[in-house]
Amino acid sequence: MADKPSDVGSRKALSPFWFMIHFGNPLVGLILSSPLHPLLSQSLLVLSYRGRKSGKRFDIPVEYAQSGETLCILPGRPEQKTWWRNFRGGTPVDILLRGHRLHGLASLLDGREDAFALAQALAIYLRRFPASSASFGVHPDPEGKFESAELSRVAKCLVIVRVQVEGAAVY
Repeated sequence: MADKPSDVGSRKALSPFWFMIHFGNPLVGLILSSPLHPLLSQSLLVLSYRGRKSGKRFDIPVEYAQSGETLCILPGRPEQKTWWRNFRGGTPVDILLRGHRLHGLASLLDGREDAFALAQALAIYLRRFPASSASFGVHPDPEGKFESAELSRVAKCLVIVRVQVEGAAVY
């Protein structure tokens, strides 16, 4: 007896996650690489890297926060994704940032291994996206700053990809 279509992977093919990877991400990447990029490029960039195991090139749009030559990327639902693991130990990357192609070195900050560095990166991210702080259970003071103890507590459960952009000009 043949399997029902729902048993042959159609649920996976129709999931929002599958749709985002196969349609949403390419569409956002197309906009970010076009003259229309200002519509999205204040909070999104295209991160290009080679898979550590496969050697395949990946181009993914990600939300970022910037402080000087440092870009902080917080993977959403990291337990459901694996792309961020490619940056453990440092990986060269190409970035399409506000219409400019740049190079950098991406490294994975894991709160279980380096809570202090991750707390610093999280502070950069939350200054840019303060509404996200509530989802982590941290709240800024009236000046918009976060207590380091709160950030360190939250950092133990997170991963952040930190990109050090090469070159003097960061857009």
